[in-house]
Amino acid sequence: MAKIKEPQTASATLDILSKSFLRNTDIAKLACCGTTKAGVIANEIRKLAKERNYYIPFGLLPTELVIDYLKINTSYLKKIHGIERSLNNDKENSKCTL
Repeated sequence: MAKIKEPQTASATLDILSKSFLRNTDIAKLACCGTTKAGVIANEIRKLAKERNYYIPFGLLPTELVIDYLKINTSYLKKIHGIERSLNNDKENSKCTL
């Protein structure tokens, strides 16, 4: 039976998206898929990049194109990331210290 990929937290996703270029493993994490499907996605993005005259380093893809292709809502992720941070701060502040 195939292992189900778990979606990442907003902060983990934003960490990946903070890079200028992404690898297939990054795409697999963002798309919650395996490396084979990530390779298919990467090839489709690579074709789009060549049509738009992007320079593509070997094995890397521009993050901007990956965000566009996967339709990632970065403003929503930033909002959720802020909520996650405030929840974590509340948990830390509520701990009892002796």
